[in-house]
Amino acid sequence: MTNFSPPQDLESLRTSDVSHHFDVVIIGFGPTGATLANLLGLTGVRTLLLDRAKGSCALPRAVHFDGEVMRVFQTIGVSDRIAKCAIVNAGMRFVNKDTEALLLDWSRPQEIGEHGWYPSYRFHQPDLERELHNNLIKFPSVEIRTGCEAQVIREEKEAVHVHYEELDSKNHVVVSGKFVVGCEGTHSLTRKLIGEAQETPIEDYGYNQPWLVVDVILHREKPELSDYTIQYCHSESPVTSARGPGLRRRWEFALTEQGRDQPIDEPFIWEQLSPWLDPEEAILERFAVYEFHSSIALNWRKDRLFVAGDAAHQTPPFLGQGMCAGIRDAANLAWKLALSLKGNTNPSVLDSYEQERID
Repeated sequence: MTNFSPPQDLESLRTSDVSHHFDVVIIGFGPTGATLANLLGLTGVRTLLLDRAKGSCALPRAVHFDGEVMRVFQTIGVSDRIAKCAIVNAGMRFVNKDTEALLLDWSRPQEIGEHGWYPSYRFHQPDLERELHNNLIKFPSVEIRTGCEAQVIREEKEAVHVHYEELDSKNHVVVSGKFVVGCEGTHSLTRKLIGEAQETPIEDYGYNQPWLVVDVILHREKPELSDYTIQYCHSESPVTSARGPGLRRRWEFALTEQGRDQPIDEPFIWEQLSPWLDPEEAILERFAVYEFHSSIALNWRKDRLFVAGDAAHQTPPFLGQGMCAGIRDAANLAWKLALSLKGNTNPSVLDSYEQERID
C-alpha cells in the first residue's frame, strides 16, 4: 500500500478563506504539477493546485534528472537545496547478463556542462518533492488543496469549471480557471476530455511490459556495487541496477511469463537480489510491479485544457527521461500561459506548446 506523508509546512499552504476563481487550475501535485505551479508563482499567476493525496508520496519513484532540468529548478530557486540531496551520476554501462561482458560504456561527464550544472544527477524523489512543495510557500498567488479529487471538468467559452470532492468531508466544490492543466498521471481525466472526439486519443508504440521495481537501503557501503547504472542485457529477463543518494540502491527486473505467475513477496525479492545482496546487508524500502509503457497523447491542448507530464506521455525509465520530460513540459507551458493571461501575446502562442514538445 502506498504511504503518504505531508511535506514540511504544507498545512501553511492551505487557506481557510476558500477562493473559487483562478487563472490556472493544475490537477496533480507531482513533480510536473509542482514545477508548473512554482513557475506560475514567479509571475504572480493566480494558481490552484488540486491533488487527491494529502501529501507528497513518501516512497521513491523517479531517480534521475539532467542538467537542463536542474536549470529549471534554478529558475524556481530550489537548485542549491536539491543539489545537496542529490549525487552526480557516473553514467550507464550495458553488459551481457550471462557473461557480464561490457557492451557499451556510456559514462556521463563529471564536470559542469552547458546548462551550468552537471549533465546527470541521481536523487530520491521524496526529497525533491519536499523542496518543490515547500518553495510554494513564498508565492501568495498559489493555493494548494490536497485530499481533493477532481471528478468533472466542464469547459465554457470564458472559463473551465472543475468539480471536485473533498475526500475526508465528502463535500463537493466547484472552482473555475481560465485554463486547466492536467498533470494527474496516466489515468488523466483532462486527457480524456481533450481526446473525447477521437477514436484513439493515444498513440501506443507497442512497449507494454511488467517490471518489478525494488528499492533497498544498504546497512553500509558495498564497494563492489558500481556507482554506474548497470543495464544487464538479456532477450527475456533484463535487469537494471542503479545507485541512489547515500546508501540507496534500486533494481528493476523484467518479469518473464513464469515470474508473473509467482507471488511477489519478500522471499521472491531476495531471490532476485541474490546475485548482488544478501538479506542481512540491506532493508527493503519498497517493491512494486509496474507496467512500463511507451505512448503519447495525440493532442495536448483543447481550447482552455492542457495536459503535461505522464498525462501527455509515458516512457520506459531506462534512460531516466520520464520525469525530465514532464519538467520540460512545465517550463515550456508556464511562460506561455502567463503571457496569454496578461494579454501580451498572440493567443496562438499556446498552440506552439504541443508542437514544440512533441517535435
